[in-house]
Amino acid sequence: MTNQTTAFEVALRSGERDRIFYELVHHPTMPLTDAELARLVKLHPARWAPYAEYIGLLDDQVADRKLTALSGLGCQLA
Repeated sequence: MTNQTTAFEVALRSGERDRIFYELVHHPTMPLTDAELARLVKLHPARWAPYAEYIGLLDDQVADRKLTALSGLGCQLA
């Protein structure tokens, strides 16, 4: 029974990881970019390597939107 429990826990963690990745990719104002995903894969390959196949498919044009969104926070963070 321990092997079944372990397999189930691994599947749950994998599903949670997939959900988080989906949310990062589809974030309304700051979606994950190719460059960010590549960096995550490099820094944490055990966690992010399964998503390396998506590098090149994500929109890197959102960088301008991120900078615009973050620049508005500058006065609030200071």
